[in-house]
Amino acid sequence: GMFLGIGVTEIMNFITEQAANVAQSADGGPQMSVFKNPTVNIGYAIFATVLLVISGVIAGYLPARKAVKIKPIEAMRQE
Repeated sequence: GMFLGIGVTEIMNFITEQAANVAQSADGGPQMSVFKNPTVNIGYAIFATVLLVISGVIAGYLPARKAVKIKPIEAMRQE
């Protein structure tokens, strides 16, 4: 599944790049190279990482807090 996803992504990337290059060259503009040399601002990368870590902690903490209140025997009976 992972290799299929990577393959489909690469094909879509190639098609998008070709379409952008055709559109740019039709207007006489420069070739688009954003797909060949992608860059990301370090501030955005750090912000995204912090946001994902905080989201993960919240997503894990809330169900865990609820689970602590349930006695193990009660949880086993409900299954």
